Amino acid sequence: MYFVHNYVPEGSADAFFATQAGGGVGSAILDQLKQKVSDTPEDVDARLALLGYLLGRGAASARKHLLWLIDNHPRHCAHEFIVLHTVSSTYNEARQHWLRQLDSCFDDVAVVCHAAIFFSILAPKDSLRLFERAAELDPTNEEFPRKLSHLYASMVGRGSTAENESFARMAAQQMIIAVELYMLPSTLDSYFLPYFPYELSHIAELVMQFDLLEDARSLGELLQKHRSINEGRLNETGSNADIYSLSECLGHSILGRVELAYGYINAAKERLVLMMQLPVGKHSDWSLANALLQIGETQIVCEYIEFFINRLRAKSTENSLVKLSAEDVSFIAQKQNLLNKWLNEIRAGGMPTLN
Repeated sequence: MYFVHNYVPEGSADAFFATQAGGGVGSAILDQLKQKVSDTPEDVDARLALLGYLLGRGAASARKHLLWLIDNHPRHCAHEFIVLHTVSSTYNEARQHWLRQLDSCFDDVAVVCHAAIFFSILAPKDSLRLFERAAELDPTNEEFPRKLSHLYASMVGRGSTAENESFARMAAQQMIIAVELYMLPSTLDSYFLPYFPYELSHIAELVMQFDLLEDARSLGELLQKHRSINEGRLNETGSNADIYSLSECLGHSILGRVELAYGYINAAKERLVLMMQLPVGKHSDWSLANALLQIGETQIVCEYIEFFINRLRAKSTENSLVKLSAEDVSFIAQKQNLLNKWLNEIRAGGMPTLN
């Protein structure tokens, strides 16, 4: 059984590109867009292109087009990309227009979602309530708890110490809920498909700043399960090997630092050993190695660095059989030099920052 989402906005992602295209039009095309909107006010693509141009330049005349879009097409997917960053008369008017829409469309998940996105920067608490409502209206859609997670994360630093910790905890909890929904069998596109390791590790790093170790552990364990999660959702195996390795690497790094925070040094070192069993990529993680280096565990850290040196040396040797790009050759040479520099510094008693 595949699950479907209730959030089905008007239009398509092409509307977003139309909005962006408006930012680079010349004066002649701008005049044509203005005339087209004047002649055919219902031409949404033309109005989006014009709106994008005007918003990009902070033009006051963007106001009437934004209000028209809210009043006439509140369900249009273009609203996913329209967020104002400063309080202004345009923002205040648009806010009132969204509130009027919500009075009559509070059961329409697209309208609620688009209003939540509009409020996300300048009225995050209002946005929270609206995304919570969207999640009620579309309970199997992982996108709403994912957005809630990022919204809570964005609020960290805006409150007291206790409030910031609470925001971080809620960010983790919502991300975990999002992943649980993402696990449901589906053929629908998802932000998690390409960005799963980045999404989870970002929130894990945030909660670790507040010593919310069990939240970090839960996220680290989900990273370790990335492959099986995708297999259950997509009913396929063997794809995306690189991204699964990255998820495993980041998961080990997070779980190792959780062990270290609890004082289990050997368990943390075992995580670094497991990271050495993964393929070497351009995005390998050094956070756990840094943490171990800070407490004087130089031997395992040197072994980790040597592992990378040897793998990169092997990669260079393969170049005679499989021609690498100039970019790859340059990356390998630069990384080898940096790794050797770190190794020499550590052996000389130094403590370089590994990154």
